[in-house]
Amino acid sequence: MSLHEKDERKIIERILCGHADEFSYFVERYGDCIFSLVAKIVAIQEDAEEIVQDTFLVAYTHLADYNSSASFSTWLYRIAYNKAVSHLRKVRPKVYLDDTAVDLVDDSDADRALRIETDERLKLLEQAVDKLPPDDKMLVVLYHLEERTAGDVAYIMGMTEQNVRTRLHRVRKKLYLLMKENMNDEKR
Repeated sequence: MSLHEKDERKIIERILCGHADEFSYFVERYGDCIFSLVAKIVAIQEDAEEIVQDTFLVAYTHLADYNSSASFSTWLYRIAYNKAVSHLRKVRPKVYLDDTAVDLVDDSDADRALRIETDERLKLLEQAVDKLPPDDKMLVVLYHLEERTAGDVAYIMGMTEQNVRTRLHRVRKKLYLLMKENMNDEKR
């Protein structure tokens, strides 16, 4: 157990003993990460903000139920995941990938043709991810965009680590086929 995890456990103990104001530590520490995850899934900022608030409200009200078999951040991600999936089931919005991959292409170093090709591939990837079921979208976001470990993803999504790896393999194949299909559609 890391020093950071020990500190978080002490804060949790103090909150459970009546020092509710100390929960702000978790909101400040993890708020942006949780928002980033949720925003990649639900795409509409106001919805993402509401889900983040709900996530912290649930975490606060169920803090006594937290068991330290997973890190506190992983537990929060699981709550956020459940909230985001619940929201997706209600509204089924599009998933928008952030501009991280686009930012990797430096305008001063890349020629225009390469930028255009990169933009087109990102568009195809975005379209392919948008066609995935909510659980597959979440796998892509958690593992590839949020760079969570397979173990964390397994905990967050309530499955085994081996199942995460198997499903990621299948999702990558699906994405490849969907991108190929989208390319063929654009050529027509």
